[in-house]
Amino acid sequence: MDTGEASRGEVEEEFVVRRVIQRAVVVAAVHPIVGPVFWDFTDESDVNMPDHHGLTTDIESAQRFQPGRVPYGEFFGGILESNVGTGWDNDSECGPFEVAIPRGDFVNIAARADGVSATDLLSWFHLAVWLEFPAPPAIRFVSDFNGFLGYRAEWTDDPGKATRFSRSELDDKDELDSQMAHALGEIVPVATAMEIGSFGPPGRAVNHALEADVAWTLHRLQIGNWQERHARERLAYRHAALAGRAHALSGETGEISGHIRSFPELLHAFNTGLALQRSFDAQQGGPNTPRMATK
Repeated sequence: MDTGEASRGEVEEEFVVRRVIQRAVVVAAVHPIVGPVFWDFTDESDVNMPDHHGLTTDIESAQRFQPGRVPYGEFFGGILESNVGTGWDNDSECGPFEVAIPRGDFVNIAARADGVSATDLLSWFHLAVWLEFPAPPAIRFVSDFNGFLGYRAEWTDDPGKATRFSRSELDDKDELDSQMAHALGEIVPVATAMEIGSFGPPGRAVNHALEADVAWTLHRLQIGNWQERHARERLAYRHAALAGRAHALSGETGEISGHIRSFPELLHAFNTGLALQRSFDAQQGGPNTPRMATK
């Protein structure tokens, strides 16, 4: 700190390093009792443990992905590996056989919901339609520089835990912390750290109901190899969920498109998007949540 400023009792302005994550997606499904459930991920390398793929009911904790870049199969398998064990059922007349035993997040979530067991939740996990859904913006701050693992930055969503820099520290080009701060993200004053401004200009208008119908029809016609058919199925579900989101954002006025109502699978995805947006609105004090749409 400059000694002249210090002598006048002035406090040097402080800064933090942040990243604002916008236009990302989360992967979610809606359980009839638990409500929205999201995929999450915890990097456990700091404690020399395997990474944890899991489930959460907190949107802020959900893993954020690039749109269209979700590794569904790999992540799905990771959740099972992290939260399911094996045991033996000895009650069968045919002798003992191996069974899956839910643990971890399945147990934790079930414990907070009335009338839902961990086994029920595991069965639902396999049957649920997991959808990409637009995530609310998130802000992450550099909290520390971990010198034990290649001097890697650690991040937090709590601005109170963010590492603070003075202007003189940031201007010191020979300081490693300063170099990393400039390379890792946006440097902003502490006073405005939580302000993110607007999302910028809106994108082109998309008729998500029509897009869902087209993708679903191509999927049903079995055109292309299994990978292409699977990609069209995912695309159809994503557009149907976005149609449900748009319906919620519009105040749920007007008829549900026939492109959606014609197919139970698309209507289910539509209702999932509708329920997710209602949940977000409720968290932010938005509109109330009437019943789900039906045919």
